[in-house]
Amino acid sequence: MRPVQKAFFAQAFPIVLLLGLVFQVGSFILLHSNTIDELAYIGSGVSYIQTGRLDIDIFEHPPLMKYLIGISLLPVSRSFPSFSEAAQLGSYRFGYEFLYHHPTVKPEVILAFARLPSLLLSLLLAAFIFSWAFRWYGEWGGILSLAAYCLEPNIIVHSGLATFDLGLTCLLFIAAYFLALWIEQRKLWQLIASGVLAGCAIAIKIPGLIFFLWAPCLLVCDTGRKSVSRWKMVKSKIGVLFFLMLISFVVVLLIYQVRYFPDIFELFRYRLHQTFFHESELMDPVFLHGAIRTGGWRSYFLLAFLVKTTISFLLLSGWAFFAGRDTRHKAILLIPVLSYFFFCSMATTQGGLRYLLPIFPFLCVLIGELAKTTKSRLRSGAVGVLFVWSALESVFIFPNYVPYFNVLIGGPGHGYEWFWDSNVDWGQDYAKIGDYLRKQGSPEVIFASPFNADRNYYLGQHQDLLGPAGYGSIYFQHINSPKPSRELLVISATMVQGVLLNNPKTFSWLLNKRPIAMIGYTTFVYDVTRDAYTHFLLGSIYARNENYAYALREFHRAALLAPRNLDPITAIHQTISLMKRSHGHN
Repeated sequence: MRPVQKAFFAQAFPIVLLLGLVFQVGSFILLHSNTIDELAYIGSGVSYIQTGRLDIDIFEHPPLMKYLIGISLLPVSRSFPSFSEAAQLGSYRFGYEFLYHHPTVKPEVILAFARLPSLLLSLLLAAFIFSWAFRWYGEWGGILSLAAYCLEPNIIVHSGLATFDLGLTCLLFIAAYFLALWIEQRKLWQLIASGVLAGCAIAIKIPGLIFFLWAPCLLVCDTGRKSVSRWKMVKSKIGVLFFLMLISFVVVLLIYQVRYFPDIFELFRYRLHQTFFHESELMDPVFLHGAIRTGGWRSYFLLAFLVKTTISFLLLSGWAFFAGRDTRHKAILLIPVLSYFFFCSMATTQGGLRYLLPIFPFLCVLIGELAKTTKSRLRSGAVGVLFVWSALESVFIFPNYVPYFNVLIGGPGHGYEWFWDSNVDWGQDYAKIGDYLRKQGSPEVIFASPFNADRNYYLGQHQDLLGPAGYGSIYFQHINSPKPSRELLVISATMVQGVLLNNPKTFSWLLNKRPIAMIGYTTFVYDVTRDAYTHFLLGSIYARNENYAYALREFHRAALLAPRNLDPITAIHQTISLMKRSHGHN
């Protein structure tokens, strides 16, 4: 390749990578329904911007990302009349009303606007990853680092969600970038930029405070001038650290509008207590490979990282670590990775690999080291093969990036057997479920899911089996016909595994029943048209939850399909008795 052609290719390749990232993220945004937490962030963000007050969700997370989401929704929020209801409804219910009952704008459009800040922050982060790697490892080092970032499924997912993880990742990384730059160049504006961005990271999520663990460690990597005594050097670094803390404090104070600043101490206390010192009976359940327990596992994040990251990314990171010769550069990159990994592993909150997202940009920069250490054609070819592998993985999983798992556990089709929550199913597939049902001729549906997108909007008329708490009368509004020509049970893999249920074995019989389809690697579909046993068990679930009219429908269906079995008849009489007793108490 001629030098001119090589230079053109090197300049064009980053643009191609960024366009590829935009395409992947944009496709994810347009093809998926809201995840469970997005409703809260949309609701609180719109309320903050429209009222200027932090009246809801103040003790859940700091406000900065909610501001950004609210600002991005300004084009559609001005025509929504009911901001005064936000404090009464709460962030989740207000977000639901805003997203699905907006008088003029479709939910897909609102979601696209709400998710735009994460995409823009992701592109900003990509630019700084390229810049850091370019500075240390040259042009091709920057390209390798950028390619590693743009092809990683976990990055793609969180670049397309109206959540906080990508924002925290972006600002923490850029804060570290400017501190590393200050160590090399000693320009005051770099130190100020680092402090401002660290404050912004804290104002997105409390784990942003980890920057002040990173900062002294990174400053230790600064050997300074040899003519300066060690004591003066130590005092200088302590002064730098306090300067960074002061700037960050001012930034957080301003983002909290000064008047709300005391609330951050209560939020910090609550989050620290919840994450590390939570009473066992109040801990969130953690699911790992068929087991559910509170408190989690110390190995949880290590295992999640190994199976939810592409094998090519793991190999490239390991190769760069062992091949790299500049120990100072490796220390600056790996201090954030190892410390963040350690604190996540100590936490009892283990909802998903997304908590580890801030380590990925540093590993991407580390991968850029391979541009300097792989000079032979054989090694360069091996690096190229690994990146082609990454690209193929991205193509293969498109656009179902949330439940990505590598071949170590058999691929994405087996992810639900190992993990739950944002690792697999975060409620993102309602739109895909609706498309599947329409292709099936719109059969009658029994639907079970713990997530909070509008089921009627995506699925049409259906019968609810279970629904998330706190949404009241919007569920259980329809009962299927007594004799459907075709009826499907559509159920989240999270439900099948029993996570979030009082009795984890509620749906265990489905683990031995072969589904007719698996939608998006997250949702099972069973044909129950002639399945008396399943209808009987569904009736039992309804009866336990005191949904007696639905229980009767299922028991009647089971009795009709298996007229010689007396169990459904007995259940019908018992349910009628319970209904009369319930009405008598009322």
